[in-house]
Amino acid sequence: MRTKKAFYNITLELVLQVVTLVSGLILPRLILEAYGSAYNGVIQTIIRFLGYISVLTLGVAGPTRVAIYQALADGDDHKVSAVLKANELFMRKVALALVGYMIVLAVVYPYMVRDQFGWWDVALLVMIIGAGSLMEYLFGITSRIFLVANQEAYISLTLLIASKIVSTIVTVILILQGFSIHAVRLAMVVCFALEPVLIQLIVRKKYHIRTDVDPDYSALAHRGDAVAHSLADVISQNIGVFLLAILTSPVVISIYSVYNLVLENLQKIQKAFTNNLEAVFGDIWARGEKAKFAEKLGTLEYLMCAFLLLVYTTTGSLILPFVKLYTRDITDANYILPTFAVLFVAASAAFSLRDPYIVAVQAAGRYKDTRMLAIREAVLNVVLSLVGIWLWGLSGIVFAALVANLYRTIAYGIYIYRKMLEIPLRRFAARWVWMLASGGVIIWLQQMIAAHALTIDSWMKWLVAGACYTVVAVAVTLASSAIFYRRELRNSAQLVKAMLKR
Repeated sequence: MRTKKAFYNITLELVLQVVTLVSGLILPRLILEAYGSAYNGVIQTIIRFLGYISVLTLGVAGPTRVAIYQALADGDDHKVSAVLKANELFMRKVALALVGYMIVLAVVYPYMVRDQFGWWDVALLVMIIGAGSLMEYLFGITSRIFLVANQEAYISLTLLIASKIVSTIVTVILILQGFSIHAVRLAMVVCFALEPVLIQLIVRKKYHIRTDVDPDYSALAHRGDAVAHSLADVISQNIGVFLLAILTSPVVISIYSVYNLVLENLQKIQKAFTNNLEAVFGDIWARGEKAKFAEKLGTLEYLMCAFLLLVYTTTGSLILPFVKLYTRDITDANYILPTFAVLFVAASAAFSLRDPYIVAVQAAGRYKDTRMLAIREAVLNVVLSLVGIWLWGLSGIVFAALVANLYRTIAYGIYIYRKMLEIPLRRFAARWVWMLASGGVIIWLQQMIAAHALTIDSWMKWLVAGACYTVVAVAVTLASSAIFYRRELRNSAQLVKAMLKR
């Protein structure tokens, strides 16, 4: 049953991310053409600024999921309802705070870009975009936490896929018909607003979640230990854009967002796999199956390294040609930044590499033991970002993220191997050596192809290059895996085969 549910969740999460990727490629390009780089930068900044309200929810989702894992393992339905009731009441307070934050942001942010935009234009965008976040806090987040903990996230994913497709179609039509950016963003909010409402209704009816119980705040009482982890994640994902927003211009943020739309979607595709496995690991740990936990973690580590070898090496070789083609007719900004591109891909890869260890720590509820590691990452990221943006601008921002992400990955890996599972660290180090060596060979071969066999000056040649680079990455990864990680390769193949059979 664990494998079957995980398969459903991963499959639909991957479908959602493919739909998101396609939408993410189409809409920004149309916005750049129709409204310009500055408007694209303002929208991306507002989205990021509104996301900062999630600081109020730090440490809530993780402990709540852990509490639900245990309640479900014990068959305690009353406990599940009580924990969800506490979470829902908490999210209502966050929604109220969001309303106040939206008003403040709508007043203040327009003054930061007043040289390029009218006050009402930006203020109205803030309120429209914020309305979507408000619906999430009021209706969607608590229900999704339950579905993830119950290993049935595929229910919400199905609705998200439908809303994303409808939203993309409606948005494209409105842009092509010449509607204002405000009408376009409002249409997107309306398309997404029904999804969290439906999710809440489905969860309450299908799982008989009671609303007349007294809230159980025991899970939230432990949120202090989880805050450090969530804060580090918020900083990792937002510090760059925050500093760019207050120290540079919307055009610079637009450049960042074009590269980020590729790399962010890659991270989401990867997280489609790892996020839906946290419930599996949580269930195993709650049942005291430590040996199985270690075995599953080893397979997940291998799969993540293989993902980086297959995807991020190819992305590194293709991202600059992609940006050149994507922004070919855009003349109001220079989007071709080779050093920034290389560092951004490396930082994104490091962020993805840490996910198996994040999953293991969160599934086991080891927030207290690892909170100082998360705090150090956050401090490191902030300090290096401040220095980096001063010395190297955009490149400095992603260099800081690269160093911080590597620190947390290595620190978490050492903690899990030594403290949680008591496994020799040489296995951890050996996997890194294999990954880096194989990655170096793949990149070298891809660059040989680029230099001697293929010049990318059209989308068709870009696709051909992508196919060639992918073949190289697959061949090297499989060959090196067969030599050094035959058991993990076999276990991964058996896992996929078991999922397909179910």
